Amino acid sequence: MKNLKFKSIITIIMTIIIMFILKNNSNAVGTFSAIISSTKVNVDDIITVKVKANNCAGSYSITANNSNVSIVSSGSGFIDNSSEEWTFKANKAGTVTITAKPIDMTDYDNNEIDVEKNSKPFSITINEKTIANNNDNNNNNNSNSNSNSSNTTTKTTTETKSSNANLSNLGIKPAEYDFNDFTHDKLSYTATVPYETEKVSVWYSLPKNPNNTSEKLKSTVKVSGGSKLSVGNNEIKVTVTAEDGKTTKTYTINVTRQAQKTEENNATETQNEKTQEELEEKQENENEVVAETKGLKELQIEGVTLTPEFSTDVYEYQATLTEDKEKLDITANTTSEEETVTIAGNENLQEGENVISIIVYNAEGEVEATYQITVTKDLTAKSIAANSENSATKKKKIDFSDVRVKLILLVIILVIIAIILLRVLIGTGRQMSEYDEDEEDYDEEDENEFKQEEKQETYEYNVFKDEQFEIETNDEIKEKKKSSRFMHKRKGKHF
Repeated sequence: MKNLKFKSIITIIMTIIIMFILKNNSNAVGTFSAIISSTKVNVDDIITVKVKANNCAGSYSITANNSNVSIVSSGSGFIDNSSEEWTFKANKAGTVTITAKPIDMTDYDNNEIDVEKNSKPFSITINEKTIANNNDNNNNNNSNSNSNSSNTTTKTTTETKSSNANLSNLGIKPAEYDFNDFTHDKLSYTATVPYETEKVSVWYSLPKNPNNTSEKLKSTVKVSGGSKLSVGNNEIKVTVTAEDGKTTKTYTINVTRQAQKTEENNATETQNEKTQEELEEKQENENEVVAETKGLKELQIEGVTLTPEFSTDVYEYQATLTEDKEKLDITANTTSEEETVTIAGNENLQEGENVISIIVYNAEGEVEATYQITVTKDLTAKSIAANSENSATKKKKIDFSDVRVKLILLVIILVIIAIILLRVLIGTGRQMSEYDEDEEDYDEEDENEFKQEEKQETYEYNVFKDEQFEIETNDEIKEKKKSSRFMHKRKGKHF
C-alpha cells in the first residue's frame, strides 16, 4: 500500500515536468503591435505611443514625418516580449504621421517579424489650442505717427517667442506720394512730397504667425518722425522689435518736402528733379550693398544638417542632434569684417527642443540680423542604430538566454524533485527502521515472556505429574495392601 502511494506521487511529479517542458517548447507566433493615446489633439498636448512585442524580441523605431511634434520621452528602441512607451508634444497646428515599426525583430523560433505587415502608422491632426482674445483693431492705416496700432492678445498657450523682426509691408500716406518697392530685407526708402504737404503718416503690416496663419506676429513697432515736415530731407525711423524682445530691425524713410514754388523756382525745378533722380539711384545702390552684406554669409554646425539649407536671408532653421552633446560646434561667418556675432542658447543642451540664437551686430552695436536654430536632441536615434548594427548578436544572446532560462528552471525543478524524493526515502527509511526496532523489541520481549510462561507451564506440569505420581503410588500401595490382606485371608481359610 505504501509503495503504491509513493509511485503515484512520482508519476504526478513527472507528468507536471513533462507538461512544463512541452509548454515552453511550443511558442506562440510572435507579433509587434502599437497603440496611440489619441489621433486628434491640440497644440501643447501630449501624445503617448505604446509598442509591445508578443513572443518576440528585437529593435524597433518610432518616427514622425515632420516637426509638428517633438519627443518628450522615449524608450530604448529594443524590447524582448515586453512593452515600452514614447511620449510626444504637439508643437504646431497641422497634421503629422507617427510610425512605429520593427527594424530587426524575430520570434522565439527565429522567424523574422515582417516589417511591412507590422508597421503601425498613425495620422494625427493637431488643432490650435483654445485662445481667448481681447483685441483692439490693428490700425495699419495710421493718420499720424503717434496713432500706431494696438493689439493686446491674451493666449492660454505658451509658445516659443518669435525672433522675426520683419514687416510684411510699409508705406506712407498720402498714397499718391507713397513708394512701391518695399521688401522686408530693404531697409531704406525715399519719397517726395510737395510743399503743401506738411506731414505724412506711416502705415505698415506685420507678417503672419507661422504657427497660426489666422494671426499676425506680435512684434512692437515704433515710428519716429513725419509729423512735421520741413523743406528738404526729413528722416523717418520705423523700428521693429520682435516678440522675443531682443531682435530689432529699423526701416528708414527719407521724405523730401519740396520748396514753395515761385517764379525763380520754376527755373530750377527741372534741375531739382534730376538731382532727386540721382539721389534715388544712389540710395538704391547703397541699399543693394546693404542687402548683400547684411547678416551671415556662412553657417555650419559640425555633425548636424540644417533644414532648410542655409541662405543669408533665411533666419529660421531646424536641426536634429543624435549625439549626447551639451554644446554644438557652430561656424558663423559674417558678410562684413565689421560685423560681430553673439551665440545664445548653445550650452547645456537638453533632450528635446533647444533654441539657439545667432545675433549679428553692426559696427555701431545695433542688431542687424538674428538667426534662430531649433535643435531637437534625440538620443534614441543613435540607440536604435546601435541596436540595428548588433541585431544578429543580440538575437543570439536572446536565444541563448532563453535556453539558459529553461535549463535553469529544469535544473531547479529536478533539484526540488530530488529533495522531495530524498525526504520521502529518508522518511520511509526512518519509519521502516523504527518498525524493525519496535518489531525486534517486541519479538525479544515476547520470546522471553513465552519462555517464562513455558517454564511456568513445565514447572506446573512437573508438579502436577509429581503429585499425580504420588497419588498413583499411594493408590498402588493401598491396592497392594488390600490384595495382600485378601490373599492372606484366603490362605487362612484353606488351611
